[in-house]
Amino acid sequence: MRINLPAIPGRKREARETPDVLEPNASSEADRIEEEVSRRKKRAEESGIRECVMELYYGSLRCYDVWIHNSPESVYPGISGFEYVPRQGVKFTLGTRHYEFHYEEKSQTAFDGEVYRAGMYNVLCDNQRVLKFRVTISCPEEWYDETHRSAGAIEAFIDGPWVEELKNLGAAVKRHEAAARLTQERKAREDPARLEDLKKRFGI
Repeated sequence: MRINLPAIPGRKREARETPDVLEPNASSEADRIEEEVSRRKKRAEESGIRECVMELYYGSLRCYDVWIHNSPESVYPGISGFEYVPRQGVKFTLGTRHYEFHYEEKSQTAFDGEVYRAGMYNVLCDNQRVLKFRVTISCPEEWYDETHRSAGAIEAFIDGPWVEELKNLGAAVKRHEAAARLTQERKAREDPARLEDLKKRFGI
């Protein structure tokens, strides 16, 4: 004998109203963007642009405000419109492009109460931010100098011709400063007053 079971109220409605578990389009878009971000971060890391910016700023540019007056021959002539902004960074023009290096360090307190400092660089090219990265500082405050700072995580990067331009600038600045040092050393060595003093002290 066949028994007809009563239908369960709401069963079909629930089946119809069950939403899709996964939205493939949304997921694939997130994956695509994150993969592209990873690729561009790797490009920035491999280009060495973070280290170049740090070397330019700490090795040379932050001193230009003084060198312009006290040692103008040490200033790379390819840079124009230089401006040092205290506690912020530097601005300058190179060829047809205008650059700004902003660097900031802040004190932070760890969960164990220890205070440490961390830095952040922002690089602007023609008023557009093209690079942002963290700086790791691994020494006590009283020992601060550029040798104790290292490039950290990349927060923003927009590739372009500015990368090679700044890398070329870094190399050119090093060559120029090396030549300027040799000239200064030669002038000091050949200084008439120094030579006269040596002759007197050694009976020459």
